[in-house]
Amino acid sequence: MLLAGAASVLLLRQDVNWDLRNYHFYNAWAFVHGRLGWDLAPAHLQTFHNPLLDLPFYWMVAAHWPPRLISFVMALPAGVGAFFLGKILLLLFRDLPAGQRWGYPILALAIGVTASGPVSLLGSTMNDWPGAALVMIALWLLLQRGEDPNAHWRALAIAGVIAGIASGLKLTNATYAVGLCVALLAQPPIVARGLRDAIAFGLAVIAGLVLSSGAWMWTLYAHFESPLFPYFNDIFRSPWWDATRIFDPRFGPRTLLSWLTFPLPLFGFSAGYVTEARFRDWRLPLIYIALIVALLAWLVRRARHRHPPQAATADAAGKWRLVLVFWAASFVVWARMHAIYRYIMPLELLSGAVLLYVLGLIVPRRWLPPAAAVGAALAMLTTIYPAWGRIDYGEDYFVVTVPPVAPHAVILLLADEPMAFVLPFFPPDGRFLGADDTFNNPRRQNRLADEVTRIVRAHTGPLYSLATPAGSGSEALNDYGLRRTPGGCASIVSNVSPVPFELCLLERIHSPGQTPPA
Repeated sequence: MLLAGAASVLLLRQDVNWDLRNYHFYNAWAFVHGRLGWDLAPAHLQTFHNPLLDLPFYWMVAAHWPPRLISFVMALPAGVGAFFLGKILLLLFRDLPAGQRWGYPILALAIGVTASGPVSLLGSTMNDWPGAALVMIALWLLLQRGEDPNAHWRALAIAGVIAGIASGLKLTNATYAVGLCVALLAQPPIVARGLRDAIAFGLAVIAGLVLSSGAWMWTLYAHFESPLFPYFNDIFRSPWWDATRIFDPRFGPRTLLSWLTFPLPLFGFSAGYVTEARFRDWRLPLIYIALIVALLAWLVRRARHRHPPQAATADAAGKWRLVLVFWAASFVVWARMHAIYRYIMPLELLSGAVLLYVLGLIVPRRWLPPAAAVGAALAMLTTIYPAWGRIDYGEDYFVVTVPPVAPHAVILLLADEPMAFVLPFFPPDGRFLGADDTFNNPRRQNRLADEVTRIVRAHTGPLYSLATPAGSGSEALNDYGLRRTPGGCASIVSNVSPVPFELCLLERIHSPGQTPPA
């Protein structure tokens, strides 16, 4: 843990990623000050994410902790995740000869923790490391279950609760709860053991989900008539947003050919394929090619009536089966749901183990050590890490200059760019409305858009726009019956945004929905 924190401080710089500027800081501030429903979607759709994971960061910033110390603390979950990854690897490789029992786990650990996600997200506020750490703990608990019935059920229940907590804190972690459930189901005999364990684990996952997100889901339901608002609104049908499923079509396989070749483009530089940032990571395509070779080798052995190499013991085979089925099932769910690369961190951490296992299926035992070394070198030395946004450390995490704002103002946010991080620096009696962005605008036909229009129409105090670049959003302002007051604009500058924001006093030109005078 301490090494992870130190690495974050010494090797990386202060995190200022897009999501931090959009919602990680704002959401925690809004939660602490009870602003849900008072503000309306100033951080786009992410306004409605569970804020619990963001509270430690917010409290550290609010207490004016030095940025280096904040980065150190934010990196500690990486140490927990790496520790339990190491324990998993020792379980998987413990039946090897004494001379290899430590070498392969160390190599697999090195491949996993140096992957693009684990390194680039170290010490960041994106909250992928805490979820990955919880998944590693849950997987370790399932692997070290003994034959004693009490220990078996206790480990199953605790692992399920932990996976459920991870899922509730960040919904993308539910991918791995599903993967673990499928892996348990695949245990032979499936009916007598697999189905029983999978059901018990699934019930424990639900309990963990309720623990970490039940209160937030109820809050969303009370305010917006959906426990997962705005997600899955094709199912929940909240009138506050469109009756469609939020889906990002940019990433992931969509055709049979793209599914069959999905990991291979990662041999090149990937930007817009599985993530926005430019990066390169050969781990997945190396595993994919090794799997194809292993399949061909199995077909050849089968044609020649030869048996493939077996694991050292039935216990080792069972542990590897659990890990491999978990890995494969989670990968399919991830690729089908969103295929956003930074959400695959638990599989990145296990990529070294999977790669070495598959190499063991196709390489003669005497050649496995050099083959493993070559595979590790190809995986680690070719990695180009994505840049999510870092700046040099300063005295304070946020330095934001906000011009004077009149009391009891309503501020309309008019940009797709992240701006909500500046809102805690405004007077606390302000009200912030996401008025024109990818999530809400005056042309949408739902209650959220109607409510923003109603607030603008009914407000008798000052109105402002917050936009970037300067002058943008004029069409939306016109739809609200507003325009910028001549000479009423000023800039908001900060240390974490590459561009300034324009804050403008507004004046009315007509009632919203009416045609302006000629």
